[in-house]
Amino acid sequence: MISMRKGAILTKTKISSKLLNLIKQNRSFIISGHINPEGDSLGSCLALALGLRKMGKKDVCVISRDPVPESMKFLPSSKTIKQQLPKKKFDVAIIIDCNEVARTGFDGFNAASLDSYNLTTIRQPVNQMAKAAIDILLERIENPDSPPEKRVLAGKFIRGNSARI
Repeated sequence: MISMRKGAILTKTKISSKLLNLIKQNRSFIISGHINPEGDSLGSCLALALGLRKMGKKDVCVISRDPVPESMKFLPSSKTIKQQLPKKKFDVAIIIDCNEVARTGFDGFNAASLDSYNLTTIRQPVNQMAKAAIDILLERIENPDSPPEKRVLAGKFIRGNSARI
């Protein structure tokens, strides 16, 4: 919901002009949505890429950790989506439809430590998480009245230069 107060409109305008200036001042862009992408994430990434290209930006790359689902392969340019982070440096990275790098599925990847990225990330213990989820699910099937269970699994902090800590 957009507030009609003068301050909200000014803030929106400032953000829009900052984004437009960022786009105008840079040449290369990498765009990512979230893991297990569906239509809104893929469509938004591809639409932004198309818009950037129409603005004359030729170096635009869309990445997705997971493959494009069969049901979404009809989207224009869906075949251009890459599943690996390119080794080259991009001027601007844009994350769409998620609020953190980890949700893109590119957290803790070797490419995050390349000089061109050097991101601060957390490597999540995905295999341990999957095993714990299955164990808890099987336990709940065997004992449906058992109380909810919470497990805390430690991830690994990987210090980069993208956060001041």
